[in-house]
Amino acid sequence: MIKYTMLIVVCLLLIVTPGCSHDRLDLEDTTLSLAYGWDIDKDDKLMIYQASTIFNKDVKKKYEMLASKVNTLRQAREVFNSTSNGLIVVGKLQVMMIGEKLLKKEGIMPQLDVAYRDPKNTGNIRMVAVKGPVSSIMESNFVDKPALPLYLTQLLDVEKRYNGTISTTLQKLHMYMFDKGITPAI
Repeated sequence: MIKYTMLIVVCLLLIVTPGCSHDRLDLEDTTLSLAYGWDIDKDDKLMIYQASTIFNKDVKKKYEMLASKVNTLRQAREVFNSTSNGLIVVGKLQVMMIGEKLLKKEGIMPQLDVAYRDPKNTGNIRMVAVKGPVSSIMESNFVDKPALPLYLTQLLDVEKRYNGTISTTLQKLHMYMFDKGITPAI
């Protein structure tokens, strides 16, 4: 009787344990967003750019760049999900670039609210202010460099090491913006 009861318990545990296998997300079916760019275009509309690494040896361009004219980051993700070749995952986002025009016009905190509230975003996303249009960086073609998001991350790390720039993360920017004794800098 004890062996029969133990067998039933073990069978029930085996049925319940692999419950997460249907929630699996393969790398081939995803688009890893590693860099975002925010700017305002000529018509004063918000432009959001996304750079994602392509994991395919046969492709010459090492990253895919998507752009969208939207009102919020959430709308941009919907547009990017409909046009990319996989489900967009933003949990590995490394660099967020903000155009000078957007910073001068209205501030960035209302737009960044979505990024702060998304639990999948990490707080260590590097924030970068871009002098000029963000599209000039996002649409550039670096032939002899790694993929754009990785290149930007490496460039920021080197500049930080040699005091060429400051390092501001998404979390630090939030603290800087709401602390009365600190002037925010990115």
